[in-house]
Amino acid sequence: MNCFNKLDLAWSQGYDGQRLKFIDKKTVISVCGCMMKFIDTTTGKEKSHRSGINPYGAFAVNPASNLIAYAEKKLNPSIRIITFPECEPSGVLKDGCMMEYVDLAFAPDGTYILTCSSLPDFKLSLWDYSSATILTTVNIKCHPGNSISFNPLNWKQICVTGDQSFHVGSIETSNEKYGIKLSTIDLPDPAAPLGLLAEQKDIYMKKFVPSPILTAESVKIASTLSPLHNKYKDKLKKVAPVSHCWAVGNCLYVGCTDGQLLHFDTTSATMTVLTNPLANGKLI
Repeated sequence: MNCFNKLDLAWSQGYDGQRLKFIDKKTVISVCGCMMKFIDTTTGKEKSHRSGINPYGAFAVNPASNLIAYAEKKLNPSIRIITFPECEPSGVLKDGCMMEYVDLAFAPDGTYILTCSSLPDFKLSLWDYSSATILTTVNIKCHPGNSISFNPLNWKQICVTGDQSFHVGSIETSNEKYGIKLSTIDLPDPAAPLGLLAEQKDIYMKKFVPSPILTAESVKIASTLSPLHNKYKDKLKKVAPVSHCWAVGNCLYVGCTDGQLLHFDTTSATMTVLTNPLANGKLI
């Protein structure tokens, strides 16, 4: 207790619901308030690390480099990077968002860090960890995400999922320039049948090429069809992703709230419903 009669947190016990993450084969990490807990799954022994005055927010680990990155829960939060198991400071990333980071992800080699922010930014940013600089940023306000990851076998391939969104993207580089190109993947209906989803040949999504025989008014109307149709599709009920993971062959598995499990092949851009308790209105 200090001279102003305020209690300083010495220790806390609990779990805030974030995903547990392994920093090595036997050590799992969880956070609670201002404390980060390291649990040895073989012996049951625990070790804690205090963040300071600000609670822990989203965090990420990189077992290859023995690094942990965590975001502070405060206005204009910073991302702090520490080593494992010493918990020594290794770097700080600043001025990436205004209110909150919802998820962080290390590139497989630990060189880059991907961050996703929430209200009011809704930004996906790629950082160079060594220089603490943002290399590129893309706005995802129309389809916010809350879970991000790199392909473990190809750091230039990323995935972003949200409550009503699924994006697969690529990181493009040219000399010292970086860019993120995201493709939004249509999610199926909650009651979609098992198997490969039929290819959707949507005339509204095709590139519109004006013809000389069309009038100026018809061109004006046709150019507005795609945005209107996209708004209509956004209002349709879809599955709600809650988790995803990469698999061999540049494929993704996406888990959803109602028990649906989706398989997406990034090479052929095809989606398969593997399990769905709501298919045909009955349990499978």
